[in-house]
Amino acid sequence: ELSLQSNLITGPIPTEIGMLSNISKIVLSHNSLTGTIPSGMLSNLRVLYLDHNRLSKSMLHLNNATSSLQYLNISNNILTSFPFGKNGFKELETLDLTQNVIREDAFMVMDGLSSIKDLLLSNNLIYGSIPNRIRSLARMEKLHLDNNRLIGTIPDDVLSLVR
Repeated sequence: ELSLQSNLITGPIPTEIGMLSNISKIVLSHNSLTGTIPSGMLSNLRVLYLDHNRLSKSMLHLNNATSSLQYLNISNNILTSFPFGKNGFKELETLDLTQNVIREDAFMVMDGLSSIKDLLLSNNLIYGSIPNRIRSLARMEKLHLDNNRLIGTIPDDVLSLVR
């Protein structure tokens, strides 16, 4: 585990952090980090806390390097787009992107999250309607979409998520 939480660390995350192949948890919360996550970021990483920083750029290259990631918290940053591409993270169970400025269609946000349990997307600029295929997220336990720009009706498939 590497924890550098609640310091005065500034600038981008160094590329050398990707060489720490035995680390399964990194906590870099409550700093002033900027930019993106290095492309070689830790193949064994399971837990990553990047909340309360100044990250602003999309991190689309994350999905290939960190396929074992289970928990990702990038809340309270200034991200404008979803942090990975179509393939998503196959093992990801918790994704917290609360309090960013993500401008994406809700349909795109739900893509590639087959193992997701907690999807926390409150206080963004996510638009469109809640996709009908939300039913495919069979493991979902928490879905927070409050304070976005969603329109339309609540799909019947949302009720299938209630246990």
